[in-house]
Amino acid sequence: MSIEEYLFNHLRSTLTDLYISLKKLRALKVQSTFPLESDKTLQKWMTKLHELTEKIFIKNLIFAN
Repeated sequence: MSIEEYLFNHLRSTLTDLYISLKKLRALKVQSTFPLESDKTLQKWMTKLHELTEKIFIKNLIFAN
């Protein structure tokens, strides 16, 4: 595995972890009275992370070929 492949995989994994954390935060927000970011803000971040993860996945596929 080249350094580029390693970095792509690590970045994709990190973004996936962030996406999962945001989903958990969103679930906690529903259960909590603690003031958190608005649902729109969380949804915006989740969408952006999903887009970045897709771009990295596509670049990784292109790089592998």
